[in-house]
Amino acid sequence: MEVEVYKSRRRPDTYLLVQAEEGLSRVPEELTIHFGEAELSFRFTLTEERRLARIDPVELRSRLVQTGYWLQIPPPQELNG
Repeated sequence: MEVEVYKSRRRPDTYLLVQAEEGLSRVPEELTIHFGEAELSFRFTLTEERRLARIDPVELRSRLVQTGYWLQIPPPQELNG
């Protein structure tokens, strides 16, 4: 499966991953409004062996097939007490 990664111009370190053949067509309108302008960052071939930073490749494939997208947001920052 070919995957496109779009970065948000509005929200730092926030990305939308979608199936390349579908592009952003299945991303809900409300999400696109909050995400802001989507800029294509890169494209890659998703395989079970591929290492990804925040999601298992099998889980990513499942989510892309089911919902059409995966929203990757930065992890919450810990508060220093």
